[in-house]
Amino acid sequence: MTGPFRIFVETPAGSREKLVYDEASLELLDRIPVSTPYPYAYGFLPDHMGADGECVDCYLITDAPLAAGSVIEGRVVGLVEQWEAGAEDHKVLVVPLDAPPELPAGVADDLMAFMRALFADFPDMLVTVGPERSARSALQYLTSWGPPPPA
Repeated sequence: MTGPFRIFVETPAGSREKLVYDEASLELLDRIPVSTPYPYAYGFLPDHMGADGECVDCYLITDAPLAAGSVIEGRVVGLVEQWEAGAEDHKVLVVPLDAPPELPAGVADDLMAFMRALFADFPDMLVTVGPERSARSALQYLTSWGPPPPA
């Protein structure tokens, strides 16, 4: 499995709201204010389930503006480990198909700093972030859990 991968954009880069969509119907369910703007678009891979029983979350590494609710195709270039209350909730890092197939320098560190700042807004949640892993690790993670159940 090398892609391309379909990504649903939940929250655009620069947003100070985390938008939450129903993963099956793609209906907007909630807007959660956050103190730190998203450095990159955030979304999920609708064709891949993660360890938490939800679609795998991802960050789309691009300067191109991506609207909430849009679907793009991309290439997996890495993974940032994230654990919530001891449970795996890793974030796959994706670039658009027309971008170079590697993670730009410094992006993973910037994302981990953002993720730590984001969860500082939710002190009741026990979250640890990092380290960054390779594209190969990300692809192994995607194949570990399989597709989501049919709607």
